Amino acid sequence: TSIAKTDIDSFVVTGNNGLVAVSFDAGATWSSTQLQTDTDVAKVSCSDLVCVVCGDGGLLYISSDAGSTWEASLSKPTVGDISAVSVVTTETAYRVYVGDSSGNLFYSEDLGVSWVSQGRKSTLPIADIFMITDHSGWASGALPTGTTGSLLFQSNI
Repeated sequence: TSIAKTDIDSFVVTGNNGLVAVSFDAGATWSSTQLQTDTDVAKVSCSDLVCVVCGDGGLLYISSDAGSTWEASLSKPTVGDISAVSVVTTETAYRVYVGDSSGNLFYSEDLGVSWVSQGRKSTLPIADIFMITDHSGWASGALPTGTTGSLLFQSNI
């Protein structure tokens, strides 16, 4: 599960079996939405009113109204599991970054209609992505079982 803040009083939380919950009053009340999947929703990221959730099997849903409604992405950047997501506001729109279970990074400048590959950064899953601008941020990747720490990649697109 994962949680993201959309604006001063709104939050989105992911859950198991396609469940996404939203609060528009700082967590006092919650409403849940069942996505058209029974796949666990692993991660969520929001910027302003745009939120993106991701998960196994290429699960990728986008909301442009702070999580009130959700639409499946028009295309998927990878055939594998999407293990990380980050959304950032640009000067003209939004940029969505995703990482997959094979160590690849991708971004979309049109809310998931098309994707640009940033290449394979690891042979292991991308665990998390944090973008501070549309051109600068970090992605962390898992290390092999039995080791500690994580791999860190910096993006300067």
